[in-house]
Amino acid sequence: MADKKEETKKIEEEKQEQQPEKKKPEPEPEEEKPEPKPEVKKSKEEKPMGSLKASIKAHILQTTIHALDHLANEALFQVKPQGIKVELVDNAHVAMATMEISPKAFEEYKATSLEIGVDLTKFNEILKLARSDDVVNIEFNCEGKGENCMYIQVRNIIRRIGCLDCAGMQKPKVPTLQTNAEATIEAGALMLGIKAAAQITDHLRLTMNKKAMEVYNEMDADFTKIPYDNSDGGPLLEINAPQKTVAMYSIDYLTNILKIAKNDTPIRLAISNDSPIKINYEFADGNGNLEYLIAPRIESE
Repeated sequence: MADKKEETKKIEEEKQEQQPEKKKPEPEPEEEKPEPKPEVKKSKEEKPMGSLKASIKAHILQTTIHALDHLANEALFQVKPQGIKVELVDNAHVAMATMEISPKAFEEYKATSLEIGVDLTKFNEILKLARSDDVVNIEFNCEGKGENCMYIQVRNIIRRIGCLDCAGMQKPKVPTLQTNAEATIEAGALMLGIKAAAQITDHLRLTMNKKAMEVYNEMDADFTKIPYDNSDGGPLLEINAPQKTVAMYSIDYLTNILKIAKNDTPIRLAISNDSPIKINYEFADGNGNLEYLIAPRIESE
């Protein structure tokens, strides 16, 4: 009996050896968890801090805006208690303007230091509704209202204008010009010469010498020549040109720059040979100042 038990045990062991080993189930792959994306902080629009409350005659404000809007649609107004300053360059980078206006030009002026991005087109829309002698009220107070808006009132019309983000508006670098000829002439007389030259071509040649200044241009057989001398009672009020100096400029730019000046406004011109011209004059009874730089046109040979 013992032998049979041992034999049976051996047979069972052999059967177990012959059976294939059961494979252990492979563990299921873990689902890959997406890596957390870094949190992107949204940049908030930088709102200017400060306030401006002012009242000004419509014709002065219209002059201020028209002095700039022919060069660009947007402008960065640098507001201070001492007044307002604007510097801008046109899109073609041919001309640059610097406008300054003092508190004396206003009926009322209260301001802290701040910068305001102004849409000149929108500003012009409301000014078209104003009469020349109307008083325009302007208010900008982001400290109190927490908004980047300007309120403009003409008579009983109140307009809110959204201002531009100053962070995207750059101040141009104003170059220092070395000029060797200067003249001062009445705006009306200079504009007459420019209009005459515009009948021939779109540019003119400006010449200065010791005693006179001349506007000249030509095309084919036609030419226009407008001389100005510094005789008593003449429109050429002053000239300082130790040697003959000549440069050529765009008539369109000159016309747009001078069209807001009154006929008897003294216009100061400064040039060098084939170099930019500097044009400077005052407005608002001497309480505002405009300065322009215009690149020359170089004659191709």
